[in-house]
Amino acid sequence: MTVHLAPVSCTEAAVRPSVARPVRCCVAVAVALSLGGCSTVGGWFGSSTGEAAGSPVNYRSKAVKTPPLEVPPDLTQLAREGRFAVQSGQPVSASTFGQPGAAVTAAAAAPAVTPAQVGSVRLERDGQNRRLVTNLAPEVVYERVVAFWKESGFNLEIERPEAGVVETGWAENRAKLPQDFVRSVLGRFADGIFSTGERDRFRTRIERLSGGAGTELTVSHRGLAEAPVGNNKDQIAWQARPSDPTLEAEMLYRLMARLGAPEAAVAQARAGDRNAASPVARSNQPARARLLPDGRLQIDEGFERAWRTVGAGLDRGGFTVEDRDRAGGIYFVRYIDRKAAGKGWLDRVVDVFRSEDSKTRLARYRIVVKGDSNNQSSLTVLNASGQPETSDTVKAIRETLLKELQ
Repeated sequence: MTVHLAPVSCTEAAVRPSVARPVRCCVAVAVALSLGGCSTVGGWFGSSTGEAAGSPVNYRSKAVKTPPLEVPPDLTQLAREGRFAVQSGQPVSASTFGQPGAAVTAAAAAPAVTPAQVGSVRLERDGQNRRLVTNLAPEVVYERVVAFWKESGFNLEIERPEAGVVETGWAENRAKLPQDFVRSVLGRFADGIFSTGERDRFRTRIERLSGGAGTELTVSHRGLAEAPVGNNKDQIAWQARPSDPTLEAEMLYRLMARLGAPEAAVAQARAGDRNAASPVARSNQPARARLLPDGRLQIDEGFERAWRTVGAGLDRGGFTVEDRDRAGGIYFVRYIDRKAAGKGWLDRVVDVFRSEDSKTRLARYRIVVKGDSNNQSSLTVLNASGQPETSDTVKAIRETLLKELQ
């Protein structure tokens, strides 16, 4: 746990000296203790966020909000185009993108959804990837997903109903802070002085099932952590940290309840998923993807599972998926060649945030997934024109995906 007055942002304050922390902390403690005389002891131990005690996640807080983190160039929201809009009364999903007659004015109203609508929902697991499957229509699921993230304390930076994508801003999991006497007292007046030194963001994908009857939903996590940098380790900076499958699972459990699953079903999903997600179980799993001599990636899964696995890998790897063609097995993505962007201090501060100069290196590619058999698929990286490439950027994309798929 770190303690400071103002959580760091990833803009101009991405790197800062750490020596000022003790002074600021002492000042904050003195102020908070002086204010403590105005409250009763019994009030010190109440919850300030409304989250149940012992909850593994809590992104709701009355603390001073973290300054907005700069949106990386590969996560900027795309402008809406008329071709993505759907006629009133039609389901919203990526599968309707190119259908004739889909383009209407942006003011077209979505179908009315009553709060009483409840459908069946179940948790499915493929290796370390999880998804929710429900008989609810995509537009119903989308509305509930948006409401869920807002109720959970997140700001939404990307909302694309036409693509079935919802992405949160960076937020802090306050449940990781110690629940001791000092925090209980000071947290009533100056909870912002406490920080976990971590930030999380989540991307939700909503897609119509291939058969058309129902919807599947996935959640992917990306994280940042404060770490000492510089020759003398006298500065603190944000750096990327690995995605957390435990956080992804927790959010899926909560979404499962939000979509109408009874408490007993959610509890059963948690219990059944616990052993399979243990570190021992993960360490015993063989690699399921490898690089072939011709530059393709071979995946030990049939097309349906490989399609979902690749989609999760793209999200965790920080790619921006602009469009999808499930029938053709193509993801249309944007990618930043971080190595080509240079190796200045900003590159060492945090890999997911880039300088303005690096934005010019943004490129578009096609990730093609092809089912070779019932238990095996292949992945090919093509340029925006659909042609093979042997550039360093393509090699970097393959390396990133191979790491995520393994």
